[in-house]
Amino acid sequence: MVLFDILVNDILSIFIDISILNNQIGIANWGITYMDLFKFLYVIVVSYIVVWLFLIMPFKILKKIMQYDKWKGGRK
Repeated sequence: MVLFDILVNDILSIFIDISILNNQIGIANWGITYMDLFKFLYVIVVSYIVVWLFLIMPFKILKKIMQYDKWKGGRK
């Protein structure tokens, strides 16, 4: 969680007061804080980046490598 701590304490603190994140969201007496919501969004974004980086992008690169003959104008 070092990256998350850097994001919250160093980068996000420039834009907002960090103590606001510990307030509870006032929707029907939920026990959820803004920090919990921020962590949830952080996990979603990081998961998407990891999936894109390690699953989607390698398959696209392999697909381009396998079609290399079409790029350089191979035999027809």
